[in-house]
Amino acid sequence: MSDFKLKITDGISKISKKQYESIWSSSCFPTPFTKWEFLSAMEETGCVGDHTGWIPRPFQLLNHKDEVYGIIPNYVKLHSFGEYVFDWSWASAYEQAGLNYYPKWTIACPFSPIPGTKVLLKDAKLLKNFMNLLTEAALEEKISSIHLLFPIENEIYAAKDLDWLVRYGVQFHWKNKNYESFDDYLNKLSQSKRKKIKAERKKVASNGIFCKVLRGGNISQSDWEFFYKCYERTYLEHGNPPYLSLEFFLYVARLMSESFVMVIAYKQSTNKPIASSLIIIEENKNQKILYGRYWGAIERVSCLHFELAYYSVIEWAIENKIDRYEGGAQGEHKLARGFEAKKTYSAHWISDKRFKNAVANFLEKESNGIDYYISELTERTPFKKST
Repeated sequence: MSDFKLKITDGISKISKKQYESIWSSSCFPTPFTKWEFLSAMEETGCVGDHTGWIPRPFQLLNHKDEVYGIIPNYVKLHSFGEYVFDWSWASAYEQAGLNYYPKWTIACPFSPIPGTKVLLKDAKLLKNFMNLLTEAALEEKISSIHLLFPIENEIYAAKDLDWLVRYGVQFHWKNKNYESFDDYLNKLSQSKRKKIKAERKKVASNGIFCKVLRGGNISQSDWEFFYKCYERTYLEHGNPPYLSLEFFLYVARLMSESFVMVIAYKQSTNKPIASSLIIIEENKNQKILYGRYWGAIERVSCLHFELAYYSVIEWAIENKIDRYEGGAQGEHKLARGFEAKKTYSAHWISDKRFKNAVANFLEKESNGIDYYISELTERTPFKKST
């Protein structure tokens, strides 16, 4: 690796968009959440930066001619908020031992638990070399740890080979099994699940609520402003300010409008919106994927969340031949609505060997629990049992 070196910059927006997108599109499984537009919009609107505890410090892999072969969207973290892989107990134990856990490095899409390529490369063969240079840099900078969140399997294999610790999690994804219609989808479910979904949709309709699904240029600024009102309320109801600003959503919507799908629920009696959800779509030559992100309401209606965030989206996905719908973090209730459990990954490099051994023991026990949990969820499949 003497022919390669690392270069750290102050943000994705400081990297040429053309150069970044060339690397991004060459990677194994890039997502919209690592696109130059998405990450630079966070920087330009102040959703990440020194005052947020998410300080952009991306790495570039350069050859001896200073040509870029790889990019890592890395952040210096001063806390563990917005990661969806929880290490607060690790931080507490680290600091009780008299060590500084923060700052740490986090390789991730901020605030987005989205599986996909995180180490962007022209040539996948350079993956282990890039990660090895990264750990060397962390040692030089006296960084406590590096956290690679929601990577794909080849990145996990590389991390294991470099003696990083691997952690497992669970998400719930919906898969389009060549359904011809929403009714066709329902017919593949068990009788109890089919009955439940029909009852929930009927309850929303009986309250005089209907939904519209909008994409790209059909989403107006007033739609975005209403969505943000709903999004903000959801966070505030849980006692936290929202991570993202209205300025961010308006900014990124201009840069990559066709990547957004919005569902808005209206009251028939007034034709006024009362709730909304936001979906991000990825279309490439191999597949079409929806990523469920945010939802909120200004008026409470029973079962509206299920209609807005699941059923209307699934119906639209079937009509538009979407391959998969990833519903985001957590949510065992998604299982009853046709989603299936999928294992997710993270990888962790820890500088202190004693602490690393303690975390390794913890993760071994945790992973056994995850495997049992997924097995138990698989037994509770919402689909008809094959005979």
